[in-house]
Amino acid sequence: MASIRIQYLRRVVCEETAKIVIDEGIRDYQHAKLKACERLSVNPDQVMPANIEIEQAVATRLRIFDGVAHDLRYRQRLQIAVELMDEFDDFHPRVNGDSINTPTECSALELHTFADTPEEVYLFLHERDTPFHDKDKRFRFNHATWRQIPAVSFIVDEVSVDVCIFRNDRRGEIPRSQIDGNAMTRLKKKRLQELLQECEDAIK
Repeated sequence: MASIRIQYLRRVVCEETAKIVIDEGIRDYQHAKLKACERLSVNPDQVMPANIEIEQAVATRLRIFDGVAHDLRYRQRLQIAVELMDEFDDFHPRVNGDSINTPTECSALELHTFADTPEEVYLFLHERDTPFHDKDKRFRFNHATWRQIPAVSFIVDEVSVDVCIFRNDRRGEIPRSQIDGNAMTRLKKKRLQELLQECEDAIK
């Protein structure tokens, strides 16, 4: 009986976490899960769902409750991503696939760039009169190594964009996805164009 109750609470926490991710734009799934447990007054040590379960719940919820809007949002993110790839071409840009796959109204599109110093990107944006604010984002590179990576945030067509600035000499080091723990998928321009074309073909 206790096992059945724990399984039920796990599903409830999973659904509540998905709501938090969508409604509040929290992409840190651990933080969202703890917030859901606090809201539901349950012990996180017993009922914590895996990140992949959260991602599946988010995708299902978006498909059911936000179908057409989600498809349009996905297409818009791809269009913006392709444009940013051209704009940041000197910084060897890649797009974090996790930020493309299940976009919500509040979530940010995440671009990974590479430079010798963050100031190169700051200057690049200043020269183009692009308003931004700087911050740090935390990434895991293996089971024990976390790093703070400098980043800038700005808005493109009402979409939040985070440009993370990785060191040029560490271009081969790929952060881990918070969803499944595997190496993060970094999308190049060609793949983004293919995905965009698939969207366009689906509309016809």
